[in-house]
Amino acid sequence: MPIDKAISWVGAPDALTAIKIFATNGIPVAKNPEGVITALQIEHAWIEAFLPYDNYRGKISSPGNGRGTWIPLDPSFKQHFPNPSGINLFQASSISVETILQDYITEVKTKLPVCEYLSLMKAKIEQTMPDKRFYDLIWTYYIDSRELGLLPSTLEYDIIVTGYKTSEISDTLRHKISFYTTGSLIEDGLSYTTVIPEIAGKRITLSYIPASSIDEDIVEKYGNIYDTPPYLIQVKPVLKIEGQIKAIGGAIGMAASHELRQTLLMPKGKVDDIVTTPVIAGAYYAIGLNPQRTPAKTLHQRADKYLQLLDTASASTDKDEIVGEFLHLLVTGYLEQKDLSNKFIAHTMQFRDFKRTTVVVLGVDLSITYIFSMPLKGDVGQLFINIQRDVSNPIDMSGMGRTMKDFMTMDGMNASFLESSIFETVFEVDGISTLKALALANLAGIPVYKITNDNANTYLPLLQISADIKTDIMNALNRGLQVTVSQREVQLNQWRGVGYIIENPQTGEAAYLISGGLAGGSLTGVIQNVKSMIKTGSMTEAEAIPYIKNLVKKRQVVVPHPLKGNGSITSTWSKSRLDPITNKTTRCHNGIDIGIKTGNDVIAVADGNLERREDPDGYGNYVIINHGLGVYTLYGHLSEFKAASGAVKEGDVIGLSGNTGRSKGPHLHFSVIITNDPTKIFNCDSSIDPEWFVGV
Repeated sequence: MPIDKAISWVGAPDALTAIKIFATNGIPVAKNPEGVITALQIEHAWIEAFLPYDNYRGKISSPGNGRGTWIPLDPSFKQHFPNPSGINLFQASSISVETILQDYITEVKTKLPVCEYLSLMKAKIEQTMPDKRFYDLIWTYYIDSRELGLLPSTLEYDIIVTGYKTSEISDTLRHKISFYTTGSLIEDGLSYTTVIPEIAGKRITLSYIPASSIDEDIVEKYGNIYDTPPYLIQVKPVLKIEGQIKAIGGAIGMAASHELRQTLLMPKGKVDDIVTTPVIAGAYYAIGLNPQRTPAKTLHQRADKYLQLLDTASASTDKDEIVGEFLHLLVTGYLEQKDLSNKFIAHTMQFRDFKRTTVVVLGVDLSITYIFSMPLKGDVGQLFINIQRDVSNPIDMSGMGRTMKDFMTMDGMNASFLESSIFETVFEVDGISTLKALALANLAGIPVYKITNDNANTYLPLLQISADIKTDIMNALNRGLQVTVSQREVQLNQWRGVGYIIENPQTGEAAYLISGGLAGGSLTGVIQNVKSMIKTGSMTEAEAIPYIKNLVKKRQVVVPHPLKGNGSITSTWSKSRLDPITNKTTRCHNGIDIGIKTGNDVIAVADGNLERREDPDGYGNYVIINHGLGVYTLYGHLSEFKAASGAVKEGDVIGLSGNTGRSKGPHLHFSVIITNDPTKIFNCDSSIDPEWFVGV
């Protein structure tokens, strides 16, 4: 493959970076042996489709004429080109990531670290480059899109040799994950192996059922397994995917501690990683797998379906549809916000982050009362999140060979903040995470130490923390790492413990930990509605709506209301609805209609580049704002434009509400669109429900 095509394929600045990207992602690659790199040789897969195809000019022929040809297709091969005005904003603004970290472990913050980072950066850029627009300077890349009008019969690269052809990918070449439970008290562990792409983004849960009919009778007597004395029953672990049972383990005592192990397998069965989660028999867990990115639409689509389910749920509704899906939504909300934050960090620092499969466990633990080491009484405990695996492979796209330390530090603190804020946002009560625990210690006047091998003899004797955490710290120091930890524990509601950061001082790679062995965070108390849901397997729509709307609407990617006078929603986003004019034709409604009188100020919900348009048979007078990174907003049926085409800032008045175009009365049509292809702005599949994205 010519080197220029290889470079553009992966969006690299030069040949060596392109080679590094291929190698980092496990793709065998070789360059020409001597001199300047002019071409690369790689192993690659594509597909062939048997199509009704005429050789003459590549036209698709009539399917019924009996003719056909095998046509090679490779949708992965795209040419990427950088935004010509994009720069390394992190370098240009001289933002100190270490200063932001110190701020967040000194004081409890309510703002996502990446939001603080972007605010500081934007202010600095506007001060030093007043003639430039911040969003135009974000380093990104676009795909070279071409409309050929025909289907090429060849690939855009030369094939040296074809290894083999097959009608499906060999099972030995697939990336897989194995789930199994283990522990000294379990007779035979649950075991299940599947292909990662087939379950990515799906609801994966580990729950427990009575082990025998005798156990079922005892549980029925007490009402549920959580009110049943743990010493009376045994349970079995059950692994479900989208509510379907995939594996059931052997009997284990209720409230017994054991392990969930997840083995990630590369092609040909090579073990990539093994992650182990301590679990308690009888608790409820959701497992989040994220091989690449969580699509921006995933959360609001599942949330909408969940509320619909609750509206029709009955006593026969499977518990996993209620409890498992609720936990899965929390996992998805965390992953979605983390991915979006990571994207902004990478683009402003001019990195591309090639992530490996992330594994997150979010669950509800049991609260156990023991007598003489016997579990006497159990109850629903606290919600927690445990980040079992989060591996980044950031590659410098500036061609300057920079280290990844600032990127990793920013990404790590952002993840830690989300590990408490995901609960605080949804339930509006205190959560705890490493950043918050350290900040609480500082506010309470408890010393926070940064311990290295050089000062370990001074600070280790001062620590008043558990022996297990001290051992963890000493092991880290022996590996040449550094540790940030408070001198003693802090208390927040029902949680008591310490937060500590184990960090590689050279790379910025770090583990953000709290007492209990969690690489994550938790609630600091029990939510009664959630406790009731776990016990009974039911929740009313009225109980769930505040939590779900908080999850999807109060994320820190939320933008302001597009109308200064607010107004009320008169028509919702929908993939199909009756045409309000004819009341007959079913058609897509790719936004929301907000009823408001003519002449009300319409504002830009975020900075961007505005384009004025007119469509008498559709949106009437309308504007589209390009916010960068594939995000657009549309404002329709305006009575008057108030801003010229060009740069606008969040809060600018861009028009007045009205009744122009195809409309039955004064209102604002508002759409949020996510697409990398500007020609698909009006496609229904490119839009998301603004109710879940904007504070409306």
